[in-house]
Amino acid sequence: MKLTENFNSDEFRCGCGCGSALMSPKFIAMLQRMRNLCGYAMIITSGFRCNNWNMKVGGAERSYHLTGEAADIAVASSEGRFFMLKAAMEVGFFGVGIDGAFIHVDMRGETKAKLWLY
Repeated sequence: MKLTENFNSDEFRCGCGCGSALMSPKFIAMLQRMRNLCGYAMIITSGFRCNNWNMKVGGAERSYHLTGEAADIAVASSEGRFFMLKAAMEVGFFGVGIDGAFIHVDMRGETKAKLWLY
């Protein structure tokens, strides 16, 4: 099912195969604004996670993936990471994790703002 101009629900399905993709509409709208600012396609590597899958992949006990308020996005270059990071901050993502292969964004509140490296 199409969620926005550039994203559909299949991109956010749980990696365990249970089929769940219970993403927050507000999160998806923010992600679309981020994509618009970047100006290029984003490949979602992890969206919604059920409890079992989150435990299996070593996710945080209170991961925002569990509530459909987080996604990991593949990046192909250092330049891509920079543009994604800038766009994430501009649209209001206060949880941002940076890895060599992906960027994590989530909807934690401003009082819980966190930027980290994996």
